[in-house]
Amino acid sequence: MTPSTVYVGTSSLGGGIDGVYKSTDGGNSWNLRNNGISNPSVLSLVIDPVTPTTLYAATFHSIYKTTDGGDNWAPTGSGGPVSPFALAIDPHTHTTIYATDFLGSAGIFRSTNAGASWQDVGLNDTGSGVFVKVSPHTPGLVYATMSIGGVFKSVDGGDHWSLVRSDASEIVFDPVNPLTLYSVSTPQGVHKSTDGGQTWNPIDEGLTVPIALALAVDPLRPSTLYVSIASTNDDDAFVTKINPSGNALIYSTLIGGIRGPDDPSNINDEAYAIALDLAGNAFITGVSRSPNFPTTPNAYQPVNHGFNDSFISKLTMSYIISGRVLDAGGAPLSGAEVVLNDGGLLTAVVTESDGSYEFSHLREGGSFTVSAAKPHFTMAPPSQTFNNLSASQTANFTATRLTSATGNVQFSVDSIRVIEDIGAATITVLRKDGSSGNLSVDYATSDGTATAGQDYTATSGTLTFSDGETSKNIQVTVADDAVTEAEETFKVVLTAQSLETLGAPSTLVITIQDRSTAPVLELLLEESGPTVDQAAALDALLLVRDPFRVVLPDWFPTTGADRNTRVMFFVRGLQLDPGESPSAVVVRLGSGIELLDVPAEDVRSVPNVDFTQIRIRLPDGLAAGTYTVSVRAHSRSSNTGMFRIAP
Repeated sequence: MTPSTVYVGTSSLGGGIDGVYKSTDGGNSWNLRNNGISNPSVLSLVIDPVTPTTLYAATFHSIYKTTDGGDNWAPTGSGGPVSPFALAIDPHTHTTIYATDFLGSAGIFRSTNAGASWQDVGLNDTGSGVFVKVSPHTPGLVYATMSIGGVFKSVDGGDHWSLVRSDASEIVFDPVNPLTLYSVSTPQGVHKSTDGGQTWNPIDEGLTVPIALALAVDPLRPSTLYVSIASTNDDDAFVTKINPSGNALIYSTLIGGIRGPDDPSNINDEAYAIALDLAGNAFITGVSRSPNFPTTPNAYQPVNHGFNDSFISKLTMSYIISGRVLDAGGAPLSGAEVVLNDGGLLTAVVTESDGSYEFSHLREGGSFTVSAAKPHFTMAPPSQTFNNLSASQTANFTATRLTSATGNVQFSVDSIRVIEDIGAATITVLRKDGSSGNLSVDYATSDGTATAGQDYTATSGTLTFSDGETSKNIQVTVADDAVTEAEETFKVVLTAQSLETLGAPSTLVITIQDRSTAPVLELLLEESGPTVDQAAALDALLLVRDPFRVVLPDWFPTTGADRNTRVMFFVRGLQLDPGESPSAVVVRLGSGIELLDVPAEDVRSVPNVDFTQIRIRLPDGLAAGTYTVSVRAHSRSSNTGMFRIAP
């Protein structure tokens, strides 16, 4: 990606020149790129995440594709929507594109060959297709919003759909946490879910009206959100200040509130005069009838008394104090309370997953003290003070956990996914920051959308770590039923008499996937191997095919166990869960006499293709000959291939 290259699609519906505009200098200048687009009213524009010179544009009557950065466009293949409205590219398989139909009879279309052809994947007769979104975290997870039917969810790339919300809201994904989602709608504002969409809570505080049109999440600081809301259809005064030369903006700000619920007039905030003092501060006077006109606590009249009231407002420069709270290892710390003290008023915020915070609109010349705190942590520095504020400031904090010799207990990850025929889910609980003496915690399952006794077996108990013990497992039985259903979740929660005993995460979310939608593990085979079932395999260091030697050649500069050969195999349908160890993937080798289960050392997706690379260390003393090989992960086993060990 090139950050200075920006694309915009426009649809003015009657005015201006519509189409795709491109900037290569970060938006300072723009050029129209419409060659090949016959109806250039662009409703949606998406960029291929793997090949950024490839883009797709939806117009009222067709979907167009460019492979040269917008210089030339051509219609995509047949079978697509009658009136395409929204597009989305699968970030896991970039040749898969989704499109909504706004006026036709079918709701959602999918192309699996980069637009060469399209197929109808359902949601017919549920109204116009308004949005379609693909999860950046979970393969196959798609949300589609229909104007009549509501929000639908698919966990298998669009083959099956289930209703999850009854409103026509847009789903926005958190870029870091797969369980955090946002819902944006015009009648209900902004809602947030921290359990993968099972429950939602409004987060509209500070919005003038709960009519949200769009929301963006800062990819580097995901606790920072930007929301666009609809016009309140009322008047506000505004003031703009430019520099003495008249060629640069210093600030531009609105002054006013929203009109009252029973006020028929939209002329509710008007400024009539402006004056400056010797320091350059602006004083504005006018009339307001807004019930929430902004005032300071010591104002002569802090609230509107009905109908029109006069106001005088003083404008000064304002600044931001922001920063991050990090743990001793440099990782973001969530749940820390950061407090701003301006000498008379305390304002507090709580950090989220990125550890960031921000206080804005701080008056010029003021003095502010920022402090951070979280139970069972010490902060360095304890606080930071900024006197006579004259510029935006950054104040970071480092948090160190207060630990005893006994340590604290936490889950190894905050979420796992299992397939319903796994039998039992194994959950690892870790003891960290100390291991002296005995330490006990309780655990218990609780329902989400999954129901105990029907989808899983309710489990509870006490884990007791002995002196020096740092890891224990919990087993939870998962029911394998014959009913095809959407994904379901439940939780396992750790509790203790002393909060100092618990680390983070202390809650684990388990997602149960129906076995009918589980991906099939496919071990890739050679197309031209010595046998039809020859596994595609490479020496991880020398990049040569089999037969492999157990130990690398003498000339290779390694010693000891590192002399053992590492071999790469390739599998489709495999992806590790967030935080999951590569050792969760096991490669089974068979000699005809014995079976050897070898845990993977490394598991990673291969760029630009649809398969995953697995690396193992060949066991000591493997005899020369032909071996079978298969891969096991997430209670699934792949097909079997063959590979050879050289004498």
